[in-house]
Amino acid sequence: MKCFNHYNMDAVGLCSQCQKAGCRSCLSDVGGSLLCVSCQQWAWQQEQQRAYQSRMQATLQQAETVTKAKRAIRNSWIYTILVTLLCGTVPLLELARTYPLILLGYPIYVYCIWSTYWVWKPVYQGWRKLLSGMGCFVFGSPMFVVFYLLLFTFWIPAMITGIYGPLGGGFKEYVKHRKMARSQAPLYPIQY
Repeated sequence: MKCFNHYNMDAVGLCSQCQKAGCRSCLSDVGGSLLCVSCQQWAWQQEQQRAYQSRMQATLQQAETVTKAKRAIRNSWIYTILVTLLCGTVPLLELARTYPLILLGYPIYVYCIWSTYWVWKPVYQGWRKLLSGMGCFVFGSPMFVVFYLLLFTFWIPAMITGIYGPLGGGFKEYVKHRKMARSQAPLYPIQY
């Protein structure tokens, strides 16, 4: 059998892609299989295409993460302003008439509200994960069932949030989102 490219040379093997016979100068061992020059070029182009698609996917995922982090930061401030104004300002001003020094605690109150925004989601997800393998353990009257459902799905996570958030958990989650928001993804990946 003769080489498909050099008609006067004997073939040493077949291309594993196109099955053409080739001599030593026309075939190369690539990853344990013989490939001719044109199939090597095709394989290289396919590899470049896969690498480009992988970079594009990573860039899109990073851009989505950055967008979500920026949205979370913006929403935390909206939540803080709304909850602070709706729930705490009027009672605090009423107390300030009698105890004017209570206004010094207003920044701490705002911080506590702000930190609950950041801590609620991780605490609730951790709580659900903790209880996911327990199964049904509630028996008794329907009121007893409602009490336990409220206790285990809202009150305990809310208490954990109220303690963990102001003690640094809220700030930790904020810093994590802030770092994600600062890591800018390039708009278009580099194509080689």
